[in-house]
Amino acid sequence: MTGQAEGHEKCISCGHRLFCAVSKARGYGWGCWARIRKAARKAMEALTAFTARQLDQARELIEDAAVIAGAVAGLFHCVSSDGTEVYETTAETCSCPASRECYHRAAVAILAAA
Repeated sequence: MTGQAEGHEKCISCGHRLFCAVSKARGYGWGCWARIRKAARKAMEALTAFTARQLDQARELIEDAAVIAGAVAGLFHCVSSDGTEVYETTAETCSCPASRECYHRAAVAILAAA
């Protein structure tokens, strides 16, 4: 070895040793990478109901750390855009006054797929 980093030696997800050059460069073994791709496809299917603006708002909500996991699996608390209220949100429902397809639900769908 010349001292240069040649990628990951272990899978970032499960910690198993990586042998393939592609897996080392990616940081994930084939099994973990397949699960990640499947989750990404599932997330894309779930996000087709939302507009581009809602997805941008959802990304901003996540970046601002305004989506907090609740005590129950699948339940999240999302802070309103003005920061004055907190809504209980799942992938299917949200307590905000907006329509069924609100950006809070999009944020939860993105986080649930990750």
